[in-house]
Amino acid sequence: MNKTLSLFIHTVLALLIASPALAITPFVNLKRCASIPGDIDRLECYDNYVRHMGIPTPANDGTLETTQARYGKWTTRTELDPDGGSSVFVYAYSNNLLSGRSGIPVAPLLVARCQEMVTEFFLAYPLTMHLQPANVEQPALYSIMAGQKAETSERKTIFIGEDRKDAVVAEPRRVRIAFNDGTRFDETLKSSTDGRAWFFTNPVSAIRRIARHSDVSLSPPDGGGIEMGINFDLEGFEEALVPLRNSCTW
Repeated sequence: MNKTLSLFIHTVLALLIASPALAITPFVNLKRCASIPGDIDRLECYDNYVRHMGIPTPANDGTLETTQARYGKWTTRTELDPDGGSSVFVYAYSNNLLSGRSGIPVAPLLVARCQEMVTEFFLAYPLTMHLQPANVEQPALYSIMAGQKAETSERKTIFIGEDRKDAVVAEPRRVRIAFNDGTRFDETLKSSTDGRAWFFTNPVSAIRRIARHSDVSLSPPDGGGIEMGINFDLEGFEEALVPLRNSCTW
């Protein structure tokens, strides 16, 4: 076990000793992380867990500090860079699991992002795929902001859903947004260049409309291979948005 991983484990264990009331659920999470065979994946699991507890940790390249907080079903993540800039992400996993390209069940993500004073809202899952709900007890581990290095990018990290100008993307798609009270509206979503996300073209308007409800389902008007839509619980969404709205000043 490398020194960095060992330090993470000792940090979390120290927190559990200091807060016995929090020990039951954290123990389950630690056990899950410990069961991951690969060193990098296992370290990422520990790192994400510590961030969820509100403890800042450096990014993989050592240039960012991040903190996370939970609001109901939603997580707010703030990234601070050495120059004093910040990016804020608000995201939640869907209620229903879907089968991905590899056949592994995954939970799609609905993500709001404020980066460089620009608000974006996207579904981190390709709607062009024919997806079927998967009946499994727990979703596979899914990295919310898995980055990759690219020499052509002004920023060294390209996040899921980033709109790159040097690649061909799928045609925009109309998606139906439906709520539990029977109201609905259609929205045009544009594909990301990595094929893993679909952007709302009017993000602030869509966020405001969705935040007024208790849950939301997203599906193409014609079904598009998704029979039951992608459902998200909106508990805590409005509260989770406060840091993002403050950062992007709206």
